[in-house]
Amino acid sequence: MSRPTLSLGLNLQSSLRTSMSTDLNASYNITDDGIKLLSASAREFQVTNEGLQTTTSRTGCTPASDLSYRCSARDVHVFHTIGAGASGVVKKAVHVPSHRFIALKIMTVFEKEKRRQIINEMRTLCDSPLQPGLVSFFGAFYSPETNQINIALEYIEGGSLESIVKKSGAIPVPVLGKVMGGVLQGLQYLHCQRKVVHRDIKPGNILMKLNGEPKITDFGISAELGGTQGLLDSFKGTMCYMSPERIQNLDYNFSADIWSLGLTVLECGVGKYPYDQLDGGPLGLMMQITQDDPPIPPSADFPPAFCDFIQL
Repeated sequence: MSRPTLSLGLNLQSSLRTSMSTDLNASYNITDDGIKLLSASAREFQVTNEGLQTTTSRTGCTPASDLSYRCSARDVHVFHTIGAGASGVVKKAVHVPSHRFIALKIMTVFEKEKRRQIINEMRTLCDSPLQPGLVSFFGAFYSPETNQINIALEYIEGGSLESIVKKSGAIPVPVLGKVMGGVLQGLQYLHCQRKVVHRDIKPGNILMKLNGEPKITDFGISAELGGTQGLLDSFKGTMCYMSPERIQNLDYNFSADIWSLGLTVLECGVGKYPYDQLDGGPLGLMMQITQDDPPIPPSADFPPAFCDFIQL
């Protein structure tokens, strides 16, 4: 019997074998005015200390495809650090003209991988600045004295699902159901309208507003679908939330995000990561994910609808 696959019931597992663009050949040019990032998809991002301007020479694009965001260093008052990771530092700040709190994601431009992440982040967010289920984008500016790009994002007061579970334990199923409804709305937009695979869905990348509205964040390693050839087979993301085909370096598409979301739902529902990470370290975990049956919630502790949702 073949090993069953974990999904969440969205009709997003395309039968098309499509290719993904991650703008691997992105180049950059620093001038007196700022920095220019040029992606392989012909999308140009001009980031200065006055803000962000995007243009494209892609066939079929109209002037409406060109966007301008005015968010400069002098408009922002920066406070303390609220997060840090491999992609950069995130600080709480206030956008003075609008009296709005923002999250300022600060990234260097000299490392090629960081430039890819910056382009992925801005490309995804520029085209969907106020989309429900996704963190809102307010602009970006360049700091010439530090050679860093500052990306202004929506400040989410409630923290991540990861921090909530660590602090308070399992999330009640009725609450979790409402949260996942918002997450699925964001994912469906990414998959169906933008043809983008997030590639790093996990509790730490789902932020919660105080009104209970979830927001997907961190699009630095997202990938855009296109063409009709092979699927992406790169090993980007957080390994413990990767789908079996990703760990095995096989082709994958939208379904990889659905697997990651399934693990996220289960972790939030039971209050702990579904796999035993103490058994064999990273290699042992990889073997569990690729060889064992997908984890399921204990039926005695959860309503049938929740168990069915995980196992669909």
